Amino acid sequence: MRLKTFLTSVSAAALLIAASVTTSALADSSHPTLLAKKEGVGKPVDNGSDPVDPQPNDSWMHDDVPLAWGYNGGSYLGARAPDAAPGLRGVTMTFVDDFYSGATRAGNLGDGDYSLTHGEWTSKEGHMIAPLADIAVHDYLSGEAVTLPSYSGVFNVLNLSYSDKYNTSQETTDLYTAGNLFTAQETSIIDFAKSGAAFVAKSAGNDGGTAVGDSVTSGRGRFTQTVRDYLSVGLMDAAGDNPNTFSGVWVGALDGNSSVTHNPDGTSTVQTKVSIADYSTQAGTDERVNANYLMVGVDTALNGGFEGTSFAAPIVSGYAAILASKFKTATPLQVKNQLLKTARQDTINDYSLNVHGQGEASIYRAVAPDSIQ
Repeated sequence: MRLKTFLTSVSAAALLIAASVTTSALADSSHPTLLAKKEGVGKPVDNGSDPVDPQPNDSWMHDDVPLAWGYNGGSYLGARAPDAAPGLRGVTMTFVDDFYSGATRAGNLGDGDYSLTHGEWTSKEGHMIAPLADIAVHDYLSGEAVTLPSYSGVFNVLNLSYSDKYNTSQETTDLYTAGNLFTAQETSIIDFAKSGAAFVAKSAGNDGGTAVGDSVTSGRGRFTQTVRDYLSVGLMDAAGDNPNTFSGVWVGALDGNSSVTHNPDGTSTVQTKVSIADYSTQAGTDERVNANYLMVGVDTALNGGFEGTSFAAPIVSGYAAILASKFKTATPLQVKNQLLKTARQDTINDYSLNVHGQGEASIYRAVAPDSIQ
């Protein structure tokens, strides 16, 4: 039995918000993801051609984000061609998620109260990090192959805030090796990561105390079953078989954002350290994962009550778009490597490779060089 789930959990704060919100975001077409239901599987969303004035007052973001947007007087908002028509701005973030189920939840990411589907929330979050990037959506229950823009010079980011869990009691070696566990959707995703065609950000999971790729117990009582996230398993195989081209990362959640002071001499001073969120799946001992594992803060007190690694992955997707807008010829693999090598371990309490992977993603460090390899 296959079970597709998105990787978020509802906090008490979110339930309180849901009880009080009456505004329907679907009536507000000013936000790009709110047009998603009109677009269909794999279609771009018109996020408008007017200049964006990003406001660094969204407290759920790391303080480094507005610094990265304007680093050294530049403008790095997620577009390689910011004056181009929508859909041709040089960077596209495609979100594979729930856009069409009709299941919504209320929340507020600092720009007002909305009631949105899971995919509308994750794509909204990513767009707020990289406000000039083009947005495309693909419903995760479609099973159809994901398609990405292919015009000259486009940089593709693929955000996966869901898991593809399969009952391990039904697993057979032949079934897995034949690729029959994967729909055309997951096959296309794995191929993009394997070949380096897109920067792929996969939410690590919400099975705290376990590692990416582990079998976990799901359900209660007689409905209990042992499942694995076979999308992660497929990506792990791709990472192991194609280490020189693999362009994917797993993203875990910290319990908040670190606080860092950047000094005039180029050094920095850590003011506040953070810890892994209790629910976050860990990097583990498998080097295919821990070498490609990043963490970012998901602070439920600041982001409207959202928690889960679902809301960690879009932040890193946005970071990739920011880097692509500065390093205009960089490949997805180069952007991935830049985020990995500039991640911080000194901002994490009791840092461990097997828990935290490469550490907390630092967009300020990542955007700093004049060029990347």
